[in-house]
Amino acid sequence: MKRLDQVTMGGSPQLRVAPHKRLLKSLAALVLILGTIPGQAAANATATLKVSADTTLTADFVGEVVIVKDGVTLNCAGHHIIGNGAGRGIVVDKRTGVTVRNCDVSNFATGFWVASTSGSTFENNNSHDNKSPGASVGFTIGAGFWVQSSSGNRIVNNRMFHNASDGLDAFNSPSNEFTANQFDDNGLAGAFFGNGSDNNWIAGNQALSNGASGFIVADGASDNHLIGNSALFNAGSGYTVDGNVHPVDGNVLEDNRAIGNRDAGFLLNNSAVNNRLIGNLSGSNATGFRVAGGTSDNDLEGNAANYNSGSGYLLIDGATRNSLVGNSAQYNALRGFAASFDANGNRLESNSANGNGTGCDLCGGFVVFSASTNELTGNSADSNAGRGYLLVGASRNVVSNNVASANAFEGFTLLGSADNVLSGNQAMNNGSPGVYAGFALLEGSTRNQLTGNTANSNGADGFVLDASNWNSISQNVGNLNGNIGFWARNGASFNIFDLNAGQGNAYFDAVDDLTGTDNMWTNNTFGTTQGI
Repeated sequence: MKRLDQVTMGGSPQLRVAPHKRLLKSLAALVLILGTIPGQAAANATATLKVSADTTLTADFVGEVVIVKDGVTLNCAGHHIIGNGAGRGIVVDKRTGVTVRNCDVSNFATGFWVASTSGSTFENNNSHDNKSPGASVGFTIGAGFWVQSSSGNRIVNNRMFHNASDGLDAFNSPSNEFTANQFDDNGLAGAFFGNGSDNNWIAGNQALSNGASGFIVADGASDNHLIGNSALFNAGSGYTVDGNVHPVDGNVLEDNRAIGNRDAGFLLNNSAVNNRLIGNLSGSNATGFRVAGGTSDNDLEGNAANYNSGSGYLLIDGATRNSLVGNSAQYNALRGFAASFDANGNRLESNSANGNGTGCDLCGGFVVFSASTNELTGNSADSNAGRGYLLVGASRNVVSNNVASANAFEGFTLLGSADNVLSGNQAMNNGSPGVYAGFALLEGSTRNQLTGNTANSNGADGFVLDASNWNSISQNVGNLNGNIGFWARNGASFNIFDLNAGQGNAYFDAVDDLTGTDNMWTNNTFGTTQGI
């Protein structure tokens, strides 16, 4: 370490101590007793350094640094503030207009402690390897940067890494700017915003390889803007918006990236309401976007979910009244879009699902599983390895004006589903020669209405009802399919086929295998028929 006579204040030497041992010992004793002489920065010390004037370090410092006056600047000039594993590295408490820059802080319980402070700037600092031996890890213990009850501050271009807890925590701290920071290899989250941390601008940051989520907005933190951030290879989700204790609402996540995270790229959970996700990219995560646990009224628009190991978009466990518009899902291993387990009343419109699924029976472009009153409108499912659209145990959903083309299985499949309406949809070139239909109602699907749909040039049938009863099939068209245009089979009963048209199908345009009873075929236009 450099000698005390090398410390400067305001960029020019403030104290010159000749190598006179008696004077040096006297000054060191005075510093230890009284703290720090205002305007001077101590080096090679173990006491608290109190900064009351613009100060530039020219040496490392061992011990805590406390800003004790408003409007001052501490410039560490790249030097280290080193702790003994306890306490706080740099403390800014009840201050305004302070600047702290170019400091490297390590080996405290908390690296930076900023409380009840406003209008201050923290830039180009490092905070790392903070922890408290023998104590439980969490919150202020082991945090790189702690911001509490503070507003109007700028935290810019800092790096928080290898801390035992979160890289950064902000509580009850609104209207701050967090930009161009890096949070990497922390024990828990990269950055956590909670409990009254509202209306913050969080932009251009990177969270890399943290032990939990990259970015967490939780427990009442609302109206924050997360813009252009990156969350890469974190052990949790890339971005988590979670109202576990208090609802979180009004947050905007736009143009962010989530790549290679072990959980979801983007997670909305537990009373996250009225949040907007716009133009984000989620790739190679466990799930692209997961909306779960009682979340409602969120908007997902113009996002992309690609190459995730689960689904691209998953609405699950009571996610209701959410809107997904203009999103894309490509090459996800299971499903492009899924609404499952009481994910009710959601709207999926003008989305595209391409190349999803790995050939599993319940995979494909769009899947509704044990959910009701959802609306799927104007979507496109193309070249998925499973089905284009699949409803399983689903009821009272509306599927209208969608397109399914070149999917490996059926274009539209209802499996054990009731009281759904499918209208104005198109199924083209789905299945392979002799296998899979444009529209299939299977395994007890009942009281569904299919009206004004088109099934052309599919591998097997245009419309097939298998062991399904009391359905209404009206004003549909099934032409040029590889097997049969319209087919009632395997006990299908009490179904109504009215005003449909089928021409040019390979075997018959319409067939009733007569294993069921009381199917009604009226006012249809077919070329060739059997059993009708």
